[in-house]
Amino acid sequence: MNRRIIALLGRGGIGKSTTLNLLPDRLSELSWIEQSRVNHGNGDDFVAVFELNGIRLGVSTAGDNYREVSNGLRLLMKASCIVVISACRSYDKVNPKTGIKKGTHSALREFTNDIIFVRKTIEPIETNRNAVNLNDIARIVELL
Repeated sequence: MNRRIIALLGRGGIGKSTTLNLLPDRLSELSWIEQSRVNHGNGDDFVAVFELNGIRLGVSTAGDNYREVSNGLRLLMKASCIVVISACRSYDKVNPKTGIKKGTHSALREFTNDIIFVRKTIEPIETNRNAVNLNDIARIVELL
């Protein structure tokens, strides 16, 4: 089975990590069993491995830069995850000093070219955000 990444895509500060933090509860409802979890960064971000019927699924919530995404994916690939869900930025920026485009998309492509991007829904009204985040989770789960 080929590796696949489902990437929650969006600019910084719009709730990608917040949305992906809701994913473990939904996966548990679908009988995925959490095998391991490591918290990192600001304490809200994590890397976790889930298993169902011998298939390993990885989740990495940090998606603001190349290093965060690459480190999370490296851990999940080492854990033999076939499908990985990760946050990522909208696009990679060109480094003005080197002229090289390197960012979260570059990090994803180091592990596979089989990437499905799911655009994070932006909700300006705070009281509606949880419902929007749960809808984004449903869209991701449909792709599993």
